[in-house]
Amino acid sequence: MDIFLKWLQPVIDQGFVIADKIILEAESFLISKKILLPKSYQLKKIINSHCNKKQEELYKNIYNSLPKDLIIKIDEILQISEEENISWFQKFKEYPGSSTITLLNKYLNKYQKLINLELHKLDLITIPTEFQKHLFKLARYYDSWQIKRFNSAKKYSLMLTFLIERDRKSTRLNS
Repeated sequence: MDIFLKWLQPVIDQGFVIADKIILEAESFLISKKILLPKSYQLKKIINSHCNKKQEELYKNIYNSLPKDLIIKIDEILQISEEENISWFQKFKEYPGSSTITLLNKYLNKYQKLINLELHKLDLITIPTEFQKHLFKLARYYDSWQIKRFNSAKKYSLMLTFLIERDRKSTRLNS
């Protein structure tokens, strides 16, 4: 199993931090080295363990690179407004119900707030693209109150990747 772990760590270090993306390749490696395959749940457990360690490291790196004012703004985006009973985070997840001018204007005005965060100035080169996509999907799945329950590093990483993807889409709309 040492041979497998020596193969696995560089793969994860290259940016393959989503376990489901590595499993087939790991099975192929084990077969090519004529190593007895563990049960699928055991193999997934080993890969998940190593991927989770790398993901935690990435969360911490993202969090440590964030400017303090952006952290405050993200916290505000997660707060539920008492007047509307919805957070800005939920608003960013919504699409216009129909193509009326009024709704489209609200949609574009909503994204003006997002553009004002100036997320395009951040450097995400160190975050693997697949991991960014994964975090965006996770953030879309959760509600504000659920995201606020994560540890700081994971919470802000999820929110940052979500907001950056939304910013990209809003920039395309406004172009």
